[in-house]
Amino acid sequence: MIQKNSIKVEVQYDDTNSKRYYLSVEWNKEKACALVIMLSPSRTNGISFDRSTNYCIENLVRLGYGKMVVVNMFANIGDGKSVIEPCDDEQNLKTIKKFISSADDVIYAVGTGRENNKVFRRRKAQVMELLANTENLFCISDDEGKKFYHPLFPKVYEWSLVKVSPDILQEKTQ
Repeated sequence: MIQKNSIKVEVQYDDTNSKRYYLSVEWNKEKACALVIMLSPSRTNGISFDRSTNYCIENLVRLGYGKMVVVNMFANIGDGKSVIEPCDDEQNLKTIKKFISSADDVIYAVGTGRENNKVFRRRKAQVMELLANTENLFCISDDEGKKFYHPLFPKVYEWSLVKVSPDILQEKTQ
């Protein structure tokens, strides 16, 4: 038996390739699209993917999705480390807003390790404003029901998605 698959990948960078606004990966256009919101992008591009992106694809395929779009709270590309620096990147917020409105489900997968960072809290408030009316908002949880994991956390290599309200999310991560 021969099985053939096509994967469509689209990436938007700024003019200097120092910011990535989104990464879209489609493997089945007949199935739902998940928007995954994470912290900051790595060097993942349209050909090679980092572990976070691979775990997202593997879990979303397993959960029945056919497309994912990854956006990040901060668009600055890091070399293996999150880049959280003051920014007024309106293009990034516009991109997040665009995909919130077009995705079937939104998965908040930022993790919980940055709540004490003032720059993170400011950006998070901006993103929470965009998520205010989102009905299909989820987070990654473990088998014990603990929520708000990042895809790289070892305890959640196989995701369980739990529906959350924007209000709970804002309270939990403030």
